[in-house]
Amino acid sequence: MLIQQISSNRKEIQTKEREIEVVVGDDADMSFSFGFRSLTKLNNQTCSATTNFSVLEIASNDPFDFESIFSDEFEVVKKKYEKFKDSTSFIGKLSSLAFASGKSNVAIREIESIIQVKKSNNLKHQLSDIFLHDGRLGDAESVLEGIDESDILCNLKLAYLKFKNNNMELATNYLESALKIDPSDSRVQMFLGALYLSNGECEKAIRSFRIACETRKDSSSLHANLAVSHLTLGNVKKAIAELRRSIELNPLNENAIVLYSDLLFREKKYEACIPQLEFFVKFNESSEYGWERLARSYFYGKKYKKAKIALGKLTELSSEPSNLNNIGLVTWKLGDLKKSLSYLVNAVNYSLDKGKDISVPLLNLTILLNEIKHPSKVVDIVDDCIKSEGIKIKEEIFSEICIQYLIALESMSKYHKATEFIDKYVGSRFKDINNAIPIIVSKLYLSTAVNSNKDEFYKYSKHLAAIIIGEDINPDRKMMVVNNLMFGYLFFDDMSSAKILVNNIIPYLNKDPFCTATFGLYKMKRGEIEKGLEFYQSAISLTKNREFKTKIRQRMFLELGKIYLNRNDFKKAKESFQKAVKEKSGYKYAAEEGNIFLKLISDKGLT
Repeated sequence: MLIQQISSNRKEIQTKEREIEVVVGDDADMSFSFGFRSLTKLNNQTCSATTNFSVLEIASNDPFDFESIFSDEFEVVKKKYEKFKDSTSFIGKLSSLAFASGKSNVAIREIESIIQVKKSNNLKHQLSDIFLHDGRLGDAESVLEGIDESDILCNLKLAYLKFKNNNMELATNYLESALKIDPSDSRVQMFLGALYLSNGECEKAIRSFRIACETRKDSSSLHANLAVSHLTLGNVKKAIAELRRSIELNPLNENAIVLYSDLLFREKKYEACIPQLEFFVKFNESSEYGWERLARSYFYGKKYKKAKIALGKLTELSSEPSNLNNIGLVTWKLGDLKKSLSYLVNAVNYSLDKGKDISVPLLNLTILLNEIKHPSKVVDIVDDCIKSEGIKIKEEIFSEICIQYLIALESMSKYHKATEFIDKYVGSRFKDINNAIPIIVSKLYLSTAVNSNKDEFYKYSKHLAAIIIGEDINPDRKMMVVNNLMFGYLFFDDMSSAKILVNNIIPYLNKDPFCTATFGLYKMKRGEIEKGLEFYQSAISLTKNREFKTKIRQRMFLELGKIYLNRNDFKKAKESFQKAVKEKSGYKYAAEEGNIFLKLISDKGLT
């Protein structure tokens, strides 16, 4: 059955991507992570090296104004300076208070003064920490190089400096030196695991993280790191389990919460993460990532009123175009199409003003306009976007926008314009064959059921037939290709070519309504009319879309009429064509074709 199989009610919620963090150190001595990549960029089939990453310091804030408290204590201790200035422990305390009260220069001066005359690794570590905090990496390295090489923390810090400068070889050398000192040190194993992960050595990363977990069983970050490692190897179940454990240990770990939510969403377990997200935003009300994902989970879990409340919280934090898009979808689901239309139009315009990608709001807008029967507006909007330069639209979503555009043209019976559009964009716009397939399939649709152009059909069918065998394509796209090729062959009575595809279409029978209907046509053309009608009826019951039910039924009666006509059973042919013509919300071209056959029967007095 040849119907546009990009569902017209696929609506896209927008969420900002968050870079996955791999935590390298999460204790008092060393706290930092590096940005790995987002989930959409994460290759879950192979573990590959990350060549470009950003080192992220785990920031400490001062919500209770401790700086002023330490400042007062610093002034008290400073009064004892003359008496204890030669004591390394006193200078250490004084410098700590100076640093904590925002007086880094005083701390540096005092420590540099005393370590010239007294050896103290503790003070050197303290001085290196201040330099690291102030971004004076070269000075920090100079101090650390003066510490005994048997000091684990010194090796860790030097490894950090080399890691931050993307010198993985030297970072590894320092870590291996630390490992010789104490192979069970969780800080070393955690750092080494992160380094392995960045180099694409994921099995080694898992081993190091597990060793670190033996002495750091309460580390939420370690379990999140394990999740990322498993995910890069394609072990989704293990990744989810590790993230669940990570969140149990720290329910406010945003890195783990966001990845957990995104991963479950990708697995279509839309509501599974709602409890964790609800707890997270309760105590972290300023997290845009948290509110976005909670709203998304509510939306796909059909809790639209709750989704609207979550989006309301989000709009208090930011005024992103994505918020307008998402609220537009929720109001759509709540039945207020007028408000929804307004939100989606504003989302597109706001995105254009901000120079942002308009893909998702534009797609949703075209779907809504088609749904409320305003196809001319869809055509005008898409035409304007195509003509305009500098508009950002993602290729995979542009493919779906094109489908909405073609649906609009079809409802206006502008088949020639649709053909011109496909010829122009199918070869030049799409780099990924998965994105081009729906447009090529639309070409088959026009060349068969609409224009009956056999040469045009076979021109494109050869390319699509090769795709099934030779290229790795999305399973849904493959199903679309198989179905439409088989329908085309049946349309042109090429039973031998259709028969070749039977084994390809069988896995989708009684699962996909369109493939099931096409197989019903195959059975009818082979003379098994009753069996064919059973498959058609199954197809009608499979689809939940009322319009699709009508179109499948109309096509069934049209094809049945043709079969009876070829058998010279003119009475049954006439009855079938009349039923096809009466389907008011069916295809216009199908109704026109049915009327042609009815006129033929009438003119020749065949009834």
